[in-house]
Amino acid sequence: MWRFLALANSIFERCDDSSGTVVNVFHSAAGDLGEIAKAAKADPYKLAEETYQALIKNDYGQYDNLISVLTPALGREGLEHLKQRMIDLSNAPIRKPANKERVEIGWSSAGPIYEDEIAERSRVSTVRIALMEIADAQGDVNSFIGQYDEETRKIPNIAAEIAQRLLAAGRVEEAWQTIEATVHRRSGSWDWPDFEWERLADFDDFEAEERALNFAQRSGTLLQALSFLVSWPALERAANLVIQRADELDGDHYEILTPAANALAGKYPLAATLVLRAMIDFSLTNARSSRYKHAARHLLDCSSLSSAVGSFGVFETHDAYEVRLRREHGKKLSFWSLVV
Repeated sequence: MWRFLALANSIFERCDDSSGTVVNVFHSAAGDLGEIAKAAKADPYKLAEETYQALIKNDYGQYDNLISVLTPALGREGLEHLKQRMIDLSNAPIRKPANKERVEIGWSSAGPIYEDEIAERSRVSTVRIALMEIADAQGDVNSFIGQYDEETRKIPNIAAEIAQRLLAAGRVEEAWQTIEATVHRRSGSWDWPDFEWERLADFDDFEAEERALNFAQRSGTLLQALSFLVSWPALERAANLVIQRADELDGDHYEILTPAANALAGKYPLAATLVLRAMIDFSLTNARSSRYKHAARHLLDCSSLSSAVGSFGVFETHDAYEVRLRREHGKKLSFWSLVV
């Protein structure tokens, strides 16, 4: 089963999984692995090591649920060993290459994006997510909270996650304090209004939730509003927001748009298509060759989604869109060679 799961990265590199069908196969396999490991009474230390090696190669999210499904087989010893491995990875010295050795793989408004920077972000993210999942498995609320800095804990969806765990641990007063800390939050152009937005059962307020979602949908900051609606989730509102303001989408922000497209693809294929097009257009218009592989995959995703779009309305059909891309960017052969 480990060998089967190890196929994931090479498969995702050459397939279209806009529907999520392929990744669901691997998530199902991970669940089976949990049952097999438990039945086989796998050695917890060896299992923890195998889990660690898998998590540091989780390029397409195929191992996203691995810790939770393996928790019964890992047991206390295995979880502690895995936790220590992640702490060691976090503390490992990182060699920063000399400027002349650094490899540029993209460009942002702040300047070039380097390969070593992306690798470091990936390392930090892998450790943080793993330690949070281990904290959940061990019932260690404080360790979970400790993975976020003070400011991040005030972001509504993060505060909700923390409050849920505090409630489950019987720490009701602390849960409420966590929610209260977000109520008057103001950050840049994104102003959180004065209401109790939290959707937890203990603080349920339908009207407050509606005011929160209405506020987000009317926000002048499109990407933050989209991120909020997708994470809530309020996907119908997110889809309407995309369709109404498609020409404002900034395709440079793939960290927001990629998960938004994935979330919308199932029920709102037109909105997902418009999000994907924003990233494609940005990559080609700005000649970001480092993103061509992703842009080509997005174009294939658009083709796959087109059959599910009942009507494109005022927007170009997929065929018309691709014809325009070839007309305007036909000379970008390194991109078109990836569109197969």
